[in-house]
Amino acid sequence: MEFRTVSEDYYLYHSSITRQNYSEGSSFAEPVFVYNNIENGHGVFAGFNTSVDSVLLVQ
Repeated sequence: MEFRTVSEDYYLYHSSITRQNYSEGSSFAEPVFVYNNIENGHGVFAGFNTSVDSVLLVQ
């Protein structure tokens, strides 16, 4: 099992990318602003931490 803790910036960036992909190709969808936290540029500076653990299933 893998769990990730992501920064708020990482979450907002990927959420906005997902919304943009879902609205792609629709003539009636409102434009989606892709979140970024880079001043005078595009992109995001963010990070995440991964924790991995095993689960033993006994029958």
